[in-house]
Amino acid sequence: MSDVGFYVNLQVLETIEVTDFKDVKKTVARLIDLYINNYGKNDFSLRIILPRDEKNLIKTRQIGMAIQSEFALVLKRKKIRVQLREIKYIHDNNHFGWLLLHPQIFESLKR
Repeated sequence: MSDVGFYVNLQVLETIEVTDFKDVKKTVARLIDLYINNYGKNDFSLRIILPRDEKNLIKTRQIGMAIQSEFALVLKRKKIRVQLREIKYIHDNNHFGWLLLHPQIFESLKR
């Protein structure tokens, strides 16, 4: 599935907008909570919205990498294996979208 409009309108459990590094800890805490509570139900789906600004692309990438590494580190400490699929896309003129999905949800999108 490569239709960006499809990804923009995809129903997810929650959408979190992250605008700065100060949002990373709060985002990861929510991500962990949703992951632990919904993964066993094969129902984990989350959208992270990141700023899309030509002047701050490096900052946006660093925010995304901080979220990803912190999420993996917390799960590793809790001895929980990460099994996710991700889709990164341009959400709109001002934002990138990042979908984190349970593998079964991801596979169902490909059909």
